[in-house]
Amino acid sequence: MGELEAAASRAGAEVLRAMMRSARVRNSSQLLDLMASNSAAEPARARLMQWRTIAEAKEADVVAADLLARHAEEIALDEGQPFELVPALEGEDDSLDKLMTRVSKGDSSAPPEEVIQLSLLQRIGSMRVGERIKLAVRGNREERMVLIRDRSKLVSMAVLESPKVNDKEMETFAAMKNVQEAVLRAIATKRRHMKNYGVLRTLVNNPKAPLDVTLPLLQHLLLKDQRALAINKDLNETVRKMALRMWRIKTERKSS
Repeated sequence: MGELEAAASRAGAEVLRAMMRSARVRNSSQLLDLMASNSAAEPARARLMQWRTIAEAKEADVVAADLLARHAEEIALDEGQPFELVPALEGEDDSLDKLMTRVSKGDSSAPPEEVIQLSLLQRIGSMRVGERIKLAVRGNREERMVLIRDRSKLVSMAVLESPKVNDKEMETFAAMKNVQEAVLRAIATKRRHMKNYGVLRTLVNNPKAPLDVTLPLLQHLLLKDQRALAINKDLNETVRKMALRMWRIKTERKSS
């Protein structure tokens, strides 16, 4: 897929037209997205984005079916588990958690700006685990932003498997402190997204990220970000010391 990705991003119009005739390409949302971002694809961009939406939906269906099949026994055991949010850290304001508390108490009143979110929480709250897994993979960004915080590990991890998650969204997940540790561990294994420097840097800066996840990533940071980590008092002391050490070594090498 590496060569195809490179061609999709950088090839000229003639090569792109040839790729568009390939069923494999038309069924890959990732390739179609790369092609659409290629300036040579300008005349066909609308068609590529339309194909991308279709391919993405098909991929999501396949992923959802696979997850349900592979975790059938676990889902059966957890099927009655109610929807609950992973709580925010103590002292942090969490508007979603406050809304969830009102939902659990049967309070359906909300100011206009919260009506849509309240409705979403009520709908998700009525779903069983299997249904929430499907929604985590097939749903929209707003639904994923809620389900990534699901106390059910099966559901929150399913969000990360969705082909609809882009780098910007993954960066948002990497910054979250109100998710399960397993979610942050899983983000570090997503090679496609970890190629994005913003995702990598954000994950390392998350004080909730486990040390065995963040420490190996320090070496990939730019000097200025290693220096910033070294003075970030919200982070574990081990992370700060290691970042400072790496910053000093790189700085000395540059000056020698």
